[in-house]
Amino acid sequence: MRQLVPILIGISMLAGCADVHVRKGLPIVAKPQDGALIAGTDGAADIGRGNQARLAGRHDDAIRDLEPMAQRGYADAMLYLAAVYAQSPSMAAQDKAIAWYRKALPQRPEAVVPMARALTQSGQTRLVAEAEQLLLATRRRHDDPLADAALLNLYGLFPAFDTKQQAPKLAAALIKSPLPESRATAINWYRDEITDRASAERLLALCRKNLDAAPECYLDLVEYYRFTRDKAGLEKQVDAALKAFDTLTPLKVSDSLDAMPLDVAALAGRLAVTLVEQPGIEDTLEQAEAVRNTRTADELLRDGAADDNTDGSEAPDPTPQTAADAVPATPATVAIVPPSASGNAEPELANKVLRWMLKRPGAMKVEAAAVAVGFPYLLPDIDIEALLKAGVADQRPRASLMLGELYFFNQRAPREADLAEMHFKTALNYRETSIPAHYRLGRLYQQGYLGRPDPAKSLEHFLYAARHRVTAADTHLSRLFYDTPGARTNRVNAYVFAKLSSDGGYPVVVRTLRNGVPNAYPLLERLTADLTPAELEAAEALYQKERKVHLVTRRPIGPEVWAQETTAKPRS
Repeated sequence: MRQLVPILIGISMLAGCADVHVRKGLPIVAKPQDGALIAGTDGAADIGRGNQARLAGRHDDAIRDLEPMAQRGYADAMLYLAAVYAQSPSMAAQDKAIAWYRKALPQRPEAVVPMARALTQSGQTRLVAEAEQLLLATRRRHDDPLADAALLNLYGLFPAFDTKQQAPKLAAALIKSPLPESRATAINWYRDEITDRASAERLLALCRKNLDAAPECYLDLVEYYRFTRDKAGLEKQVDAALKAFDTLTPLKVSDSLDAMPLDVAALAGRLAVTLVEQPGIEDTLEQAEAVRNTRTADELLRDGAADDNTDGSEAPDPTPQTAADAVPATPATVAIVPPSASGNAEPELANKVLRWMLKRPGAMKVEAAAVAVGFPYLLPDIDIEALLKAGVADQRPRASLMLGELYFFNQRAPREADLAEMHFKTALNYRETSIPAHYRLGRLYQQGYLGRPDPAKSLEHFLYAARHRVTAADTHLSRLFYDTPGARTNRVNAYVFAKLSSDGGYPVVVRTLRNGVPNAYPLLERLTADLTPAELEAAEALYQKERKVHLVTRRPIGPEVWAQETTAKPRS
């Protein structure tokens, strides 16, 4: 990793210093024997010590050492302090990270890449655009070898920014890089671009060669074996993944300023999800709802599934094929049943992963419980509510979100709408849970679980989620503007969000029951036909404006991509 240029100027402003020396390229203030530079403190601020605290994940200690030095103008301290805030789970910390990177940038050009990553992570369109311009300028100057990786990461998250189609060339170059983080970024991009047999083959080949650089590849290989129905290969790959996860540190932090900790607990949880759901789908209850709401009109009419409910309330989990498939229901909740065998799910292997997680400390138990919230037939004998409450007490962000979902869905615990609301509001404060918490609050107010439905509150939260890659929020917004009781009808707005939902792969279908006759129709087609030419022109103009602040979601990847025969089957 690069060493930052030592800062040896301005030391005279530290009154009372015994002397100054350099260690590991950083200015270290040697303290007098009493251990205090400033009366009334327990010790002097120390840049080197603050950075070591950052690398060890002790953020409070790092801030205590770095912030005073950053405020005095030390660029190294600004950089390290920005990195501390960038790695914090707090939403408020992200703004502080960007602010400190901005202050450091005039003195430290190496702040460009970590600052661009922080801007990208914000998800705000104007900040993502700023990040792109910073990275393009850095690439032209050849200032930082990681600029290409940061730019490809940006284009992978927000493909609409790649107007010159640079991503394929960037990925092809980065996959040959000696830097593990660059190769991992390329693999992430190839994963997002899976569309056909050739791209699936390429990802599999790259994953086989880069498991150390990209641990997520274990999940890709598990998906492959599952959907090609290679049970022996699948079991062997799951064992290999767990063995590898045991050797990874829970928070793998390097000296790179923009290095984000590798969350092994979340990776293990996603491995369990991979065994029971389609790639990219991590919320089976929400997905069941989305599938029901977006089935084609012909399917709904053929199956007799149309009804007069257009609020998108949850559908129960798929019914078991036989009585023997059912899992006894948790008291005071609805019945919990496993997925159909036709879904190619592997609940036994998923439970093996989750029980492995339960034997490990820290966030592992919270993540295991979180998976069981979304897939309530897993870990049927485990008190997941108690595990999540313990996680909330430990201030683990995911615990608040998932405890809220536990009380929202009425599956493994009775529905407690007020508790769900409280935990969702707590989850708003954390980067990794803010977006899904906004969406869940929108659903909570839309459903009226706290009393009467509140369309105004629903709109506020759905709009935030929709502009941050949650296609289901677009679906609900289109319905809200189209025919939700208590909301002001606006067919132009309904058209905009119906089109955005369709862009994300989920066209909105409205179901009705009039005079005993079921009816279903695609909402976008109906609105296109019903709007006047002037309304349609206004709707298209508003749609284009909304897309500029809307982070377009990629269409979902179906399991058929993995089930295709490939020319070179990966070794188990």
